[in-house]
Amino acid sequence: MFKLIVFIIIQAYWLYSPVAMAAGCVSPERGINLAGAEFGPNRIPGVVNYDYRFPTPAKIQYYDEAGFNAIRFPFIWERLQPVLYRPLDPAYLAGIVKVLDDASLRNQHVVLDLHNYGRYRGNIVGTAAVPAKAFNDLWKRLAGAIGNHRALLAYGLMNEPHDTGGRWPQVAQAGVDGVRMVDSSHYIYVAGEGWSNAHRWPSVNPQPFVTDPSGLVVYEAHAYFDADYTGHYLAPLDGSVNLPLLVEKRLQPFIDWLKKYGQRGVIGEWGVPGNDPRWLLALDKFLDMTDQNCLGWFYWAGGMWWSDAYPLSLEPIGGVDRPQMQRIRPRLQ
Repeated sequence: MFKLIVFIIIQAYWLYSPVAMAAGCVSPERGINLAGAEFGPNRIPGVVNYDYRFPTPAKIQYYDEAGFNAIRFPFIWERLQPVLYRPLDPAYLAGIVKVLDDASLRNQHVVLDLHNYGRYRGNIVGTAAVPAKAFNDLWKRLAGAIGNHRALLAYGLMNEPHDTGGRWPQVAQAGVDGVRMVDSSHYIYVAGEGWSNAHRWPSVNPQPFVTDPSGLVVYEAHAYFDADYTGHYLAPLDGSVNLPLLVEKRLQPFIDWLKKYGQRGVIGEWGVPGNDPRWLLALDKFLDMTDQNCLGWFYWAGGMWWSDAYPLSLEPIGGVDRPQMQRIRPRLQ
């Protein structure tokens, strides 16, 4: 009887799973990045609600009621662990747990996103200043602290590592190993080198580069559709660009890579401006492609302190949904 109960629990957990190119997919993530706790990276440790802030229950409620089913929650290493190999900061950790608690009340699932770009206090992780074993230590401590929380969906090892000099695969493996020392049941999102760029993924990450005894690795790519792939959208939209074709070219390399190697994948960040209705063509194509390929995603971004002028924000203005949300909302129902 016990084995039957365990089997049923595992099957139920799989039904809420990241996209699996190697297996059937039932309910991929349709998530939101709730930013704020990673703000003020140059002000460490910073003052909560002045330099940074945690997502509020009201923000979680807004996106839950819109139909989103998951939250990617960015935080930064320096605040969580001010000194390498030492205990986690209790106040910042409590803020993370509070977000998980609030998400749990709305039946939302959370991906914890270490938003550090492959660095700690400006030093590349994997160098003598920040050895891979320090990364292992961080994830062992954090997984040990929150691994039993019912709202936890996945550990996001590192946001957009880049220019690491080839160190990222070894560092990522150290992070996976740290998690698995204390938690064998949750997904681990592993970002790619090269800012996790979906279009360039196969050339920068030519093959899968971590192993997981639990078989729960999810490779995380990011996709933006401006000319320089950054998501800044600084240049005016070129009217001659075929936006649906552009989106396909940006996403397909990552999708093909997942299929080739039989790996799970997710788009951890994507977004389009709301200040030009033509960008909504790109949004529609992205949603079509991710639906067709059962690929989970997290929109960038929601959360406190985005100005009304920030073009990618999904935060309502005067209680009115942004144009992007007006397009996304019906697809989530």
